[in-house]
Amino acid sequence: MDEDNAEEGGGLQDEDYYVFLNVERTATPEEISAAYKKLSKLYHPDRNLDPNDPQKKLDSETLFHRTKQAYDVLIDPHRRAIYDSLGVEGLKTEGWELVQRSRTPNEIREEYERIARKNEERRLQQKTNPKGQLTVHLNCTDWFDSYEYDDPDYIEEFRLPEVSGISIQQSVEAHPTLRDCTTLSGQANTSNGVGSGNFAVTWRKLLGPRGWVESEFGAGNGPVLSLRAFRTMSKNIFGNAGVTFQATDRGIAPSLQSTLAMQMSKTTMGSLAWRAGMASSMTVSITRDTPSMHFVSMLQFGIPHSFAFVAYSHKLKEGKIRVGVRGGTFGFQVEYGAEKKVSKYSTVSATMSVGVPTGVSLKMRFVRASYTFSFPIRLSEEVVPAAVFYGTVVPVLSWLLIKGLVIDPYLAREKAVEKEKQRQVNQTRIAQKKREAMASISLMQQTFARISSEEDKKNGLVIVVAIYGAASNIETMNPANSGSSSSSGNASPVSLQPSPSRDIPEDCIDVTVPLQCVVQNSKLYLVEGSKCEQPGFYDPCIGEDKKLLIRYKFRGKLHEITVDDAESVTIPRPGHRL
Repeated sequence: MDEDNAEEGGGLQDEDYYVFLNVERTATPEEISAAYKKLSKLYHPDRNLDPNDPQKKLDSETLFHRTKQAYDVLIDPHRRAIYDSLGVEGLKTEGWELVQRSRTPNEIREEYERIARKNEERRLQQKTNPKGQLTVHLNCTDWFDSYEYDDPDYIEEFRLPEVSGISIQQSVEAHPTLRDCTTLSGQANTSNGVGSGNFAVTWRKLLGPRGWVESEFGAGNGPVLSLRAFRTMSKNIFGNAGVTFQATDRGIAPSLQSTLAMQMSKTTMGSLAWRAGMASSMTVSITRDTPSMHFVSMLQFGIPHSFAFVAYSHKLKEGKIRVGVRGGTFGFQVEYGAEKKVSKYSTVSATMSVGVPTGVSLKMRFVRASYTFSFPIRLSEEVVPAAVFYGTVVPVLSWLLIKGLVIDPYLAREKAVEKEKQRQVNQTRIAQKKREAMASISLMQQTFARISSEEDKKNGLVIVVAIYGAASNIETMNPANSGSSSSSGNASPVSLQPSPSRDIPEDCIDVTVPLQCVVQNSKLYLVEGSKCEQPGFYDPCIGEDKKLLIRYKFRGKLHEITVDDAESVTIPRPGHRL
């Protein structure tokens, strides 16, 4: 319940090479090459040499490098497939990529050290795969079970919950080879003042894609030796078998276990399990799992207990609701509960159990990554309505109270902190994006003037004004007050240079020049994707919804269109005419 829920609301979007080159995501290599040639001509350093302005050459080198970077990724089928699936992050090697030339040596060194530490922590986690469980048993039967006393002056006092038992389990793994895995596990228990414990060492060897063998040695309640094997027999059938030797005061007690399972359909599996030894049983089960539900039915015949069990779980967006019924030689029991996903790696759950002769119990559980914290609470020895009521209502009210007073405010603060952190972290990158956009517009001036003049002479497509930025401002903006022509058909001639005097809000930018440069044969088309990745664009309002407003002149008539940030654009269209 920490960084898992923090959204990158203040972060920049991943670089979109398709939008930068203005090609569809299904573009052919020929279309990618054509788009690359068009931009490379515009940004090539040899075409932007100016002895009086050395910065112009540096800007063209930066933009030409970005153009070539986009082209190199999309023209390579392998790299393009990785990029389509994972974005720029997927193109990194061991978390490292070629850094921007604008970074200082200290920044590069710090980035390398950060990634090295992160990779080392990930490798350690993968190698050891630590798992743990803490179980605390609570006894609250004095709250609901009433007792009669002979003394009429006896006053029953409130008693705190009694901790009747604690259990701690821990395990770690080691992988000597790719086919071998060794697990060291241990458990310590205390119940009503009596302690016990055991440990085990397990070695598993992968024999191939179809099976493995495993051996385990443990000590605690007497030495234990187990041998197990797993085998896939066909596409839909697999099974496992094992033998265990337990040392007791009466000698060696062997037991056998085997399971045969079959994939009956895409969502249904059936299994038959057999166990022989001190406790013998035969179990048949059917499990059905779909995106919306999980169903289990089980029938067991054995010594000393035989029972039937049915459970159904309805899956929700971030949790599930579960109900189950169990009945057999030990009695009858009903279970119901709910599970809620708190964050990416954390879940909480509560399960009520009501039965005869088991009484009423409540089990609370919190799972964080590979660690589980369980709190079984014994409420009453018999089925007492008050215990059932409070065991059901109190967890629900407690969750709503904690969620409203603690979790939601905490997550809101974390989200705000993360958003501000992202803004600060990306401050340098934002400035770089803005500088590149301004440099791009500067390099586009000659192309802008040429295309505007050609389109104006043939009464074609001329962008009068284009504004990109915060959706709230774009929707209320009146281009007629921003230096554009009036909305009448007899508009005055349009200037071929953008007006620096336009009154544009801080969270909006003028993109008239870059859009006019995209016009070809009196047509303009922008592919789907965030417009901030277009050459000459940048994001003026990080984390906010954005729109693009275009007022253009075509065949002497004014037209206007407003589109969402990721929406494709095709102009001219008759429906845009004012």
